Amino acid sequence: MTSIENGTFTGCWNLKEVQIPTSVTTIKDYAFEKCKSLKGITIPNSVTSIGVSAFEYCESLQDIKLPIKLKVIREGTFYKCKNLRNISIPSEVNSIRAGAFCGCRSLENIKIPTSVTGNEMSNIVKAYDKLGKRNRKKDDNHLNKHAMHLVRLFMMAIDILEKGKVNTYRKKEQQLLLSIRRGDYQKVDGTFRDEFYEMVSEYEKKLDYAAKNTILPGEPDMKRVQEYVMSVNEKVVKDEI
Repeated sequence: MTSIENGTFTGCWNLKEVQIPTSVTTIKDYAFEKCKSLKGITIPNSVTSIGVSAFEYCESLQDIKLPIKLKVIREGTFYKCKNLRNISIPSEVNSIRAGAFCGCRSLENIKIPTSVTGNEMSNIVKAYDKLGKRNRKKDDNHLNKHAMHLVRLFMMAIDILEKGKVNTYRKKEQQLLLSIRRGDYQKVDGTFRDEFYEMVSEYEKKLDYAAKNTILPGEPDMKRVQEYVMSVNEKVVKDEI
């Protein structure tokens, strides 16, 4: 056995302890989702990939050590693991995706390697974390604007993958985007409410699904791209646009 497949143990409420064999290299999406009694799991260093929401709602999980070759902690990996206290993140991890630790309200010890670059919201928040050394109102406005654009870009990317269209005007979602920009999802201390991270996590999941099931071709038609570029350049030269 080299992998634990999608949803293999989903909903196994009585599962308490797991020791994964060293032959396993991949733990796929939702593999242990809603294993609400799972308290301990041993993940060997042979594992190099852990899927989306692999341990989502493992409410009894308290401590976990991730394998040393892991590079990405994916969307919702430990979502709502409300009793998770300690986690060891390997130095090779370079990306922590949205909602990876959302709802881990008991988390006491976590050290994020300096190599982590993938979590956009984390990077933005870290840039504004010295509250006593910044213009709080001005910087909060910037932070909320970044948060709004993050969600808007998710919406656009999903549309591109699902419909093949670029939609910059978000009439349907306008009120949601405006509420993010005016700070409705920000707490008094400048951090964001769980609802915001849950929203981002959902969009990450939708984007991942859209990418896997997109109507777009695997590669762009470079001939058509070149023809379009040439036609635009020709119109520019002729002063037609």
